[in-house]
Amino acid sequence: ITPTIPASPIWILSVSLMISRPHAWRERIRSLHQNGKSDRRFWGTTDRFSPQRQVKGMTWRLGFDSTNRGCRGTVVSSVNHAMVHRSNSFHRYVTSFITMDLRQLHALLAVAEHQSFSAAARALHTVQSNVSTHVAPLENQLGSVLIERSRGELTPEGEIVAARARRILSELRSIEDDLVSLRDDVSGHVRLGVIGTTAVWLVPALLDALARDYPRVEITIIEATTTSLIPQLVSERIDLAIVNLPVGDPDVDCRTLFEEDRVLIVPDDHPLATDDRASWHDLSQHEILLPPVGTGFRDEIDADARRVRVSLNAKAEVDGLRLMTSLATRGFAPAIVPASAVPTSSGPWCRVSIDASSRRIVGLALHRRAAPSASTRVVVDEIVTVITDEAPAITGISTATAAIPSSEE
Repeated sequence: ITPTIPASPIWILSVSLMISRPHAWRERIRSLHQNGKSDRRFWGTTDRFSPQRQVKGMTWRLGFDSTNRGCRGTVVSSVNHAMVHRSNSFHRYVTSFITMDLRQLHALLAVAEHQSFSAAARALHTVQSNVSTHVAPLENQLGSVLIERSRGELTPEGEIVAARARRILSELRSIEDDLVSLRDDVSGHVRLGVIGTTAVWLVPALLDALARDYPRVEITIIEATTTSLIPQLVSERIDLAIVNLPVGDPDVDCRTLFEEDRVLIVPDDHPLATDDRASWHDLSQHEILLPPVGTGFRDEIDADARRVRVSLNAKAEVDGLRLMTSLATRGFAPAIVPASAVPTSSGPWCRVSIDASSRRIVGLALHRRAAPSASTRVVVDEIVTVITDEAPAITGISTATAAIPSSEE
């Protein structure tokens, strides 16, 4: 039975549920055939705005509700949901998903991100009552409280719905981008996360390349640390990220972009500034600036120190390599930073090489379970091209584009 309905991704999701439980679906259809009449509780009634179809005595409809005042992207049915939600049968799930509205999903995600209805309304350029109007029906349809009103936080049920909603909206964007790319130039919107030390020299050249080669691709740059970017990538708030490797999340695929030396930035009046090289034993005798324990950059530094059986003393832990660099150049304390973080301008500081230090690996991270859109793929290609062209000019950096084995992630 093929219903005549307005095209909707939510209907596709509903059909997937039918497929996942075919026995329940077939039994329901067989029951309706045997009775020779419609089941109003399941199929609903007809009205003059909705496509209709007669199938062996069944009168049913799915379509745009005449009370919806022209809302786009909303598929509804005239089902008595109060009655449906008292049942555990399969059609409970079908009707719930059919009535979902993409605006409801946007409202839920906005509240989840901003942790209040008022802040979500500002982000969506609407009023708070509109946000509440979209979230409340979604909760009623699913029979679950999705947001804890007192704190503005998602409930466990809300977390599940929000994760799926992000994927639905991401796939919708990708569908549109991919179809447009077949007919015309590649277009779409890409959200790229970049660690600060790489963003400084990569982003200007990347934006120039995209404007030249793919002028219809829009890009949003999010500068943050690796520890902040990976959760955003996993939750699909961003499409891809340039991060410090390795990444241990099983939902993330990575490829190496380049490697770079770790160096020490030392104030001119510090004892370590007397030589152009320093050992791990030398560093252990002084307090230095380090990233927080648990970050990839810090874990690799500690591993290098353990190999020579010394431990380092942190004067302060700073989760931000560019901030560490700024503090070191202003004379606060020596700092271990990647080569790309070293300022090009001179000042009252010096660069000191570290003996027996491993190299930092920077790579591109994408969500393992989400297929990248056409616009995302061209951004990846441009990133690789820009790094190949720009990285050799930076002292201490060498390019590499091999994929990282899963065991190393």
